[in-house]
Amino acid sequence: MLARARLSLLTNEIDDATRWLDKTLAAAPNLVDAHAVRGLFLLENDPSEKSLTTWQRGLPTGADEHPDVWVVRGMLARTIKDQSGATRCFVEALRRFPNHRQATHQLSLTLAALGEEAQATALSHRVRHLDKLSRSIDDIYSRPDWDEPWLVSAQQLEALGRMPEAAAWYQAIARMGFGGISAQQKAVTLSSKLSADTPIINPSL
Repeated sequence: MLARARLSLLTNEIDDATRWLDKTLAAAPNLVDAHAVRGLFLLENDPSEKSLTTWQRGLPTGADEHPDVWVVRGMLARTIKDQSGATRCFVEALRRFPNHRQATHQLSLTLAALGEEAQATALSHRVRHLDKLSRSIDDIYSRPDWDEPWLVSAQQLEALGRMPEAAAWYQAIARMGFGGISAQQKAVTLSSKLSADTPIINPSL
């Protein structure tokens, strides 16, 4: 049921999304994923302080561990002009899922509003890399025999500081015969720099 609610949201079928969300929460009132989707739905369709505050009060135990819950809380803070509170919420979302595109974008906006231009700019660059990665992966699904999106995906992973993933992608690209000698060299270079202590994501990037 929740999958149908998500699909209805993607296709902008508001009535169907509402119906499936209601059914999901009636059947599983403590399902945090469903509450998170409900919050994102409200952001798009009823982003009033009243509706979001009501949503917040109805969250079940464990909701604090869901990144989307923190994104909605951040947007609620922004509606009441609490930029510092919103910043904290978006940081909490990224602690739970560092590649969360919406949290990254919103954090860049709140930091800019607080005068933290350097950090805001760095995050806006990260958003662009995440967008390029998303588009290139979509291209792979539509044309898996086209080498360019494979290479772009690996490059974006590297730019995002996701070195273990980037190394694995370059290795796969080399095995498929894409990218020529440069992909093989990149796979070897990145792999040689990895260790058991290598973070999944480099926090400095």
